[in-house]
Amino acid sequence: MHILAFVAVSLAAIPVALKIIIAILVAASLGYNGSIALKHTQLIWRAGNVWLIETQDNQHTAHLNSINFLSRWLVIISLQVENQRLQKFIIPFDAVNTDSFRLLRVRLRIEGHAILNPEDEP
Repeated sequence: MHILAFVAVSLAAIPVALKIIIAILVAASLGYNGSIALKHTQLIWRAGNVWLIETQDNQHTAHLNSINFLSRWLVIISLQVENQRLQKFIIPFDAVNTDSFRLLRVRLRIEGHAILNPEDEP
């Protein structure tokens, strides 16, 4: 996307000074987003409602707060992380292998519903 932004700016009929400013902003965005992508995050769902969030430099425990969206192509969940604000995790189907993504969706439908709606259980 950043490359397309550079191409669009270079072809736009705007003053050269404005092209340079926009190109600098796009380059800054590329650098920022690239540094975020380097921080690989791994979610591990333990027994019950215990999630482990591992990054390159730390590890946190979290609990499922809500299932925001659940489909064949995308899962969006909110986790409450150790006395911090809620964190949303967007998990597209191509971020993990096919079987793991399918198992996550099934487990969220069954266990996630039970965790979030304990009054529905017999």
